Amino acid sequence: MTHASSVLAALDDSDAATTVARVARGIAALLHRDVQAIHVREANGQTAHDAAAFAGLTVKTIDGDVIPTLLDQTGDDTIIVLGSSDRPRIGEPVGHVAREIMTRLAAPGVLVPPGASLDERSTTLLVPV
Repeated sequence: MTHASSVLAALDDSDAATTVARVARGIAALLHRDVQAIHVREANGQTAHDAAAFAGLTVKTIDGDVIPTLLDQTGDDTIIVLGSSDRPRIGEPVGHVAREIMTRLAAPGVLVPPGASLDERSTTLLVPV
């Protein structure tokens, strides 16, 4: 795995935003990297901002189309962390945004399932291939 300069927490307005923010913080702490939170505004963004605040992060809000905007925010040295849908459709274990990001991303990505947890005391990161 290449060394990432930062971890990017992609926060939406779902209930998963808090978990994504906490997992991103945990991964950043484990890898000794900075963490940045971003929210691509689709609605008012309050859940994303609350989730970032709960995890001790400041969130940057950007207006735009979610998928290209998130892809524009990642570089080869950025690890993006985003949530999978808590209401997947039959035959689709993740939402369309997560699927598109993960299939088009050149950098490492972390897909956080609903209810996942990782805290800053974690010392191991298992990466399935």
